[in-house]
Amino acid sequence: MNTRLIILLILFFPFKLIFAQGTGQNSDPYQKTTGEMPYEMKDRKEKRVPFVSFNDARKWEIETHNSEARLYRTQAQHVYRKYSGRVVYKTLARKAWFSVKLKNPVELNQPWDCIDFWNYGDHWMWEPDEKHAMVIYVLIEDSKGKTHEIRMVQDGSIRMTYKYWFLNHMKLNKNIEGPVKFVGYKFKTNNADAGVTHHIFLESTYVYLEELNPMRFKKFPEKRPFPLRDKTILPINKTKNYKNTVSKNVNHYTFSYSGTDGTIIYSVKPDEMLKGITVKVNNQKEVKLFNDSEITIDTDDRVNWKTVSGRLKNDTLFVTYRLHAGTLQKDFNSWYTISQKSLIWNIEETGKEGIVSKIKLGATDAAADAKLVPVPFLNYNYKKRPNILYSGGVFYFTMFDWYYTNASLFYEGFPRIKNNRAVYNGGVKYIPLINGKRNPLREKLFINVSTDVQEVFPTIDNPASPMKSVQAHRFWAINGGTDLKKLGAFVSYMRSKGLNDVTIRYHEGFWRKGGESYTFKLTPNPELGVENIRKYVAWVQSQGWKAGLYSNYTDLAPVNANWNEDWVKRGPRGEWEVSWARNYSPKPQIAWEVEAVNAPIIHKMFNTDHSYCDVHTAISPMSRVDYDYRVPEAGKFRRVIELYGMLLMNERKAYKGPVYSEGHNHWWYAGLLDGNYANDYLEQLPVFPDFQLLQLHPKQMDAGNTHDKDSYIAYTLAYGNIGILSNGLDAVRRYAMIQPLQSSYVMEPVKKIAYYKNGTAYNSSEAIKNDLIKAPKLYLEYETGFKAYINFSGSDWEIKVDNELYILPEYGVLAYRPKTELMSFSGWYDNDKEFKIDRSISPELCFINTNGKSVKKGKIRGKGMYLLKKEKSEWQIIPLKAVEKIDFDRSLLNLKSGTLELIPVN
Repeated sequence: MNTRLIILLILFFPFKLIFAQGTGQNSDPYQKTTGEMPYEMKDRKEKRVPFVSFNDARKWEIETHNSEARLYRTQAQHVYRKYSGRVVYKTLARKAWFSVKLKNPVELNQPWDCIDFWNYGDHWMWEPDEKHAMVIYVLIEDSKGKTHEIRMVQDGSIRMTYKYWFLNHMKLNKNIEGPVKFVGYKFKTNNADAGVTHHIFLESTYVYLEELNPMRFKKFPEKRPFPLRDKTILPINKTKNYKNTVSKNVNHYTFSYSGTDGTIIYSVKPDEMLKGITVKVNNQKEVKLFNDSEITIDTDDRVNWKTVSGRLKNDTLFVTYRLHAGTLQKDFNSWYTISQKSLIWNIEETGKEGIVSKIKLGATDAAADAKLVPVPFLNYNYKKRPNILYSGGVFYFTMFDWYYTNASLFYEGFPRIKNNRAVYNGGVKYIPLINGKRNPLREKLFINVSTDVQEVFPTIDNPASPMKSVQAHRFWAINGGTDLKKLGAFVSYMRSKGLNDVTIRYHEGFWRKGGESYTFKLTPNPELGVENIRKYVAWVQSQGWKAGLYSNYTDLAPVNANWNEDWVKRGPRGEWEVSWARNYSPKPQIAWEVEAVNAPIIHKMFNTDHSYCDVHTAISPMSRVDYDYRVPEAGKFRRVIELYGMLLMNERKAYKGPVYSEGHNHWWYAGLLDGNYANDYLEQLPVFPDFQLLQLHPKQMDAGNTHDKDSYIAYTLAYGNIGILSNGLDAVRRYAMIQPLQSSYVMEPVKKIAYYKNGTAYNSSEAIKNDLIKAPKLYLEYETGFKAYINFSGSDWEIKVDNELYILPEYGVLAYRPKTELMSFSGWYDNDKEFKIDRSISPELCFINTNGKSVKKGKIRGKGMYLLKKEKSEWQIIPLKAVEKIDFDRSLLNLKSGTLELIPVN
């Protein structure tokens, strides 16, 4: 091939050449100092002898594709060994890779199924450039010379998003014909930041056969404070005057509800199981509820179900089914009953080991007007959620009892309406443990049907938070880092603006100074130390705020002094889940045990007022199922709820105050802790707060969390949440507009929820029927008398209270308590709608923001933004922004006649 042809090929195939970039070198031109091993590991001993290391970099070579890379032996970073390998690389295109390979691959001549690899990454998961991080693959050569690339991370975040040491773990889940050889590692990306130079470090590799030795665990209590009743998730029934009846017919059984609000008749053909269930509401057309439903087992044989026996006793039909599949035969005990408007179906598999892999609920007959309604805060896993079906004036919702199930997970089934059938919930799945065995089927399905949407919500059968008097009137605040001066300045600033009822939590910076672990430990950030943190917490408390520290029992770092690989939960293939940057998911059983020991010690060390227990309610309990057969109740997501629930309740006990968590999958735990960030995709969901207000709100004090500053107050009030401080004057506005109201609605029963259109109020069921929940004019009324008007629509909303007109634009609010001096208003000033104002009046705080205009009407007036704040027996006037005029009725301060003395306050 001549030179001209080579040049043409390069031009035609840019950056597609693979070229070796040489042997590793035993000197590091980049090393300036000798690094130290992670300080948490100073007393740790290496569990295994390394299979390969980088004590001699000349044994390794680099191969690249669309990248440049060099390997150097270094002492700049290390874990157990004296040396590690530093790779300096730069990508030349978005898709690129480089490999670090042994010149002479080593045969794996001992039984093995796991490979562990210490390495130090170059990105953080939470930083903007984390998407550029590499993915690690181990290279294994089979007996025929073929090289297999196996990704090191088998579950969770796959990229090297950690700027610290991490022990990657791979459990071999594929058959590779042996004898095999260990070749090295490949680092790949499909989204490189081309042209940027990065440094990563590589250390020891361990190849071994995993031994799952017996483990001992603390006994988990058989009796727990939740659920509260035998009926668990049975919905509310607003009508007290009703009757349930059960009768036998020729080929079916009838389960009936008859009340002053109508009739519901279920027909059950037990031979057809779920497919044989229909319902008729108020003599309308009969509806098949479970078309295409099925119970699945893993077999190639034809499956047949036979009804062995059936008997009606009192209000319950008991049925025994027998499954046949080839030579397989298995009995199932089942029963059907009715309670209120709900038909309840129970099925249990006999024996200690199960064969059922899935129950699919199928689809319900849907009328022409059918629609699916996603419910805010009612989800299975982030955006994956079951829906409520509205069809022909009736609402349908099915839910398996999460207090009772043996399933590995619930699944939503991709809700949809097609060909006059609606899928709005999927079913349950049973995933084998790592020893190949399944849990026996055990399910209780609540089939909820009503003409009132609020009567199909499942009940969260947990006790309510006992911390209302401590937290309901307080705002929530978030801060973090290690600069105590800067952290203190935030508190001082907010206190100088009159913000005194605040509970603040400090993030993980108090536990770490860099990339070390921040959980499962009692030693804080060494640069801060116990005494400095204790003094800082005491100072915050002296400002009238309540202070708490970060805790977390869902992440465990391999550098942690307490690291134990048996503590890591196993996936169904034996894999370890990467839960967060440089962390694995610990077993929920271990989390419960360790928290019980650590939490009281941490509280005593720092004298905190409360706990922020991160992550536990952010993740779905289905994502933390431990499939390790050594663990009690392995493979059941119900056990995760039980363990985390008891853990969170113990946090409250240990810290003698409220416990909060991250939220997003928090509804399962409502009341087992005192609040969460009210995280959900609210801006993408209908404004439909009914489930939140009826089920979560009475049990806990979630903190409103939407990122849009303009809509923050609207969403917080609509869902009955306490407020979260932001920064600067926006934080003051939030506090002034929401905090005075909180005691009137937080954890208080809701009396009325209404959706307005053209001056007419519609209840929630009517609102769904008329498509009013997408962007409603929402009205809430509480048993306390507190009322809130919140406008999510694009058109103005005119409201008259005590002969005074209020006009709310989009996200405008009017919230007040009749016959009191308590009101917050955000909307148009006067009737001409020239500008918007924010105004709040209460016995201890009054606030106005005129947005630079002159306000002459109302009890608090002027031009600019300012607060009137009562501090103990004195009132303070606090100018906030461009204040030109302060003008108010002295009656707001409840002062007697006479002169006012103004005293400057620094």
